[in-house]
Amino acid sequence: MKNTKLLLGLIGILLVFLFSGGSAWANKAETRIEAPESAAKGSEITIKVTVTHNSNSSLHYTEWLWVQVNGKEIARWITAAATARKELPSPRK
Repeated sequence: MKNTKLLLGLIGILLVFLFSGGSAWANKAETRIEAPESAAKGSEITIKVTVTHNSNSSLHYTEWLWVQVNGKEIARWITAAATARKELPSPRK
């Protein structure tokens, strides 16, 4: 009887560890960028950025997103959702 309780207790503890960590099944953030194949120099274009990330938790999440063009940052924002979408106009010179 005592061994049965001990075994059931150990199984219960194992199950708690297995199912308490939702971030263990999280994926990596995925980014999709949609922009024209080419553009004339100095012209204005729109860039569409979509970032997805499943199983956000307090320990595993995507917080900041930023876009750089030719090494220069043109946009930065905070995301709280599992999917973030943003349309960015091209930077004015």
